[in-house]
Amino acid sequence: MTSSVPWRRRGVTLIEALAGLVILGTLLTAVTVARSRANHQYVQAQQRLAASRALDAQLAAWFSGPTPAVPLNSQGTLVGAPHLRWRTTTRTDAVMTTLHALVARVEVFDASSRSAVLSVEVVVPAPVPTTQPGGAR
Repeated sequence: MTSSVPWRRRGVTLIEALAGLVILGTLLTAVTVARSRANHQYVQAQQRLAASRALDAQLAAWFSGPTPAVPLNSQGTLVGAPHLRWRTTTRTDAVMTTLHALVARVEVFDASSRSAVLSVEVVVPAPVPTTQPGGAR
């Protein structure tokens, strides 16, 4: 004997359940990737902040005297941050030459990477040429 009452659907089909799981998996993957990228950016920002604090202290030491004592075309380790290294390079241009100055670029590197964490350019007086006895330069 068959019933004349139509059959009511009470659950979800297997395809609907699989579609829901695919959507949920996609959302979880997207959230995980976004969180990973945000965490990576946070670590880089903290590294740059530490490098800028250490470089600020180093620059303060170099500029603390009556004349700046920036070591030109040199490199070393930042005080208080042994994992960070600094390197200076110089460049001249027409305007700086007329001012008897140089532009010193100070770059900070993490010891574990070859790329610069940060860099800054400062203007320093050009070194005075030393004269040797006999008038030769």
